[in-house]
Amino acid sequence: MVATEIPSGAVVAIDANVFLYHFTGQSAESTKVLSRIDSGDIGGVTTQPVLAEVLHRRMIMEAVEQGAVSPGNPARRLREHPEIVKGLVQYQRDVTGLYSIGLRVFPTPGRALIDSYHFRRAYGLLTNDSLLAATLVHNGISTLVTADRDFLRVQELEVMLVEDVG
Repeated sequence: MVATEIPSGAVVAIDANVFLYHFTGQSAESTKVLSRIDSGDIGGVTTQPVLAEVLHRRMIMEAVEQGAVSPGNPARRLREHPEIVKGLVQYQRDVTGLYSIGLRVFPTPGRALIDSYHFRRAYGLLTNDSLLAATLVHNGISTLVTADRDFLRVQELEVMLVEDVG
């Protein structure tokens, strides 16, 4: 199913790539999903590790967009030049703003760290994706909005794809 078909009143989980495509203006569908959460038409949830990933990636993107670092190995350059990090602010505003749209953020229960192994073993998910899947299942959330087609293999989740990205 595609993200544009989410029924009103549904509660959906949001993957990191949806936030990132929204912030970079690469996906009108991602922006629409977040707008529907903001308006209360649908409920939205995510996890602390997802937001940490978004925060980290937005920081790097901001530094690259400003020309402060090159795309080659931007995290290394930022580690070597903490003064650049000190001057970055938009990434923090972006992620902090997500709390104002009514997005619920689930912590990762300790059990999810153990249960995430099932998702790696059964579906070949990488660690962060398996942790997201385990946390959602633990919290009774079965619908995930993402651009990551790897989640289509996960039988425990209904995946709503954002399709207007490459």
